[in-house]
Amino acid sequence: MLGAIVLPGAACDSTHTPMTVAGANDERPATEPPCAAADAAREPDLIGLDANARAALDAASHRGAIVVHYRGRGCDIRLDVLPNCHAPGSYAFSPYASTGSIVAHGLPELYANLPLGASRLSSRWRGGPAFRIDTVLVGAHTLAPIATFHDEDLQGDCAGATHVVGKIYTGAFALAVGNAHALEAQPSLLVASSAQSSLDVPAVALREGNAKACEEAQEKGTLLPTCDVPLRLGLLPVFSGGCKEDGGCGDAGTGAPAAPLGPGTPSGMVHVAGGTFTMGPRTRVAIANDPMRRTVTVAPFDIDADLVTVKNYAHCVDEGRCLPPKADQPSCNYGHDGRQDHPMNCVDYGEAAKYCLARGERLPTEEEWEFAARGGAEERAYPWGNAEPAQQLCWSGITKRDGTCPVGTFAPGAFGLHDMAGNVWEWTSSVFSSDRKDAQVCRGGGWSDARALDFRGAYRDAHAPTNRDSDLGFRCAHSGP
Repeated sequence: MLGAIVLPGAACDSTHTPMTVAGANDERPATEPPCAAADAAREPDLIGLDANARAALDAASHRGAIVVHYRGRGCDIRLDVLPNCHAPGSYAFSPYASTGSIVAHGLPELYANLPLGASRLSSRWRGGPAFRIDTVLVGAHTLAPIATFHDEDLQGDCAGATHVVGKIYTGAFALAVGNAHALEAQPSLLVASSAQSSLDVPAVALREGNAKACEEAQEKGTLLPTCDVPLRLGLLPVFSGGCKEDGGCGDAGTGAPAAPLGPGTPSGMVHVAGGTFTMGPRTRVAIANDPMRRTVTVAPFDIDADLVTVKNYAHCVDEGRCLPPKADQPSCNYGHDGRQDHPMNCVDYGEAAKYCLARGERLPTEEEWEFAARGGAEERAYPWGNAEPAQQLCWSGITKRDGTCPVGTFAPGAFGLHDMAGNVWEWTSSVFSSDRKDAQVCRGGGWSDARALDFRGAYRDAHAPTNRDSDLGFRCAHSGP
């Protein structure tokens, strides 16, 4: 299979031909191709593309906001830059430190992880070998101001526009091909090596960017030209007539409409119809706490639209159905004036479960929680959409806080649910794993966290049932019709 990588008009704004950064395969085998299950990733990686394609994309970013046509599935995934279409805004660099590693055991996994560049890589290395890609990210060229884009915001020849590039993540990468076990045993591909390829020491086939420069850039939080290879895009959807291209209306970044109540849905809850979705991380290798990707079917259920507040919990205490918590940290909210509308924190698993039981409800399972946070079958990366956290949640990575935010301060995300990320972690009823039965799964990320990845809908953490943390709270659920 051949990947079409052509760049008509890459350096000339006068052409009306879109600049194709990555294209569909021109040849299809008679049998089902390895890319049949590939999808258009929400944050597409550029690894595997011709270096000139990435350079052209970088050059386009210096002329203003990049508008693209990005769609497809299977072998037909395209990202075309529209050179004569313009959106307001310009890019500014900000530090973003991250490292990652992917091992693709054959072509199907390669297409699932790198759908844009996989056809070019597979045509170069035939026979279904294993691939390993190591990346180090040092920053992102972020479009400012971050905004919601509608088709009327665009100017020029914008036919087919689907997204505006909101971020261009940069750094360095290295790629090796060979035996899967040998690839997995390598400590790092980013360090230059003079070793010859063998079963035990796979050769690095592609490497761009200087790893030592990247280490320096991460330490100093600065941009260095030898560690500024465009590796990944963050895309912002272009809404048409107030609605998304998939038919859903409302802006996920500024508040989706609340889900309608189901029959018998308790007050303060929203009904989630249930369904089947792919649970777990999307396009990159799972990190320690992530579950492996798997297909999960969730039955209909109801879930609190808001976190349980101090006021809610105090009412349960006043009625004698809940015990006062041991709020012995300054950032614990119970018993402090002015925090009645803040999330109830500093409660252990048993206290949270007892509160829900007193209401005739229960804690959600982690499958229900993830399904709700990610918009069900939409499978959003974050509750508000797919852009990385900015100001959509109590934690911002910018404004350092010393405690929680009032519940409902920020716009709702999927299903109209508030605070599914970044205010407090949330207890679930699920045991962490078969070998960690002494820990419960917690979801959502809290105000005190340091990493943006903690707020992904697929991310999970383990807490002992006796934990009483100021960044740990809960909401209740109810099995629906």
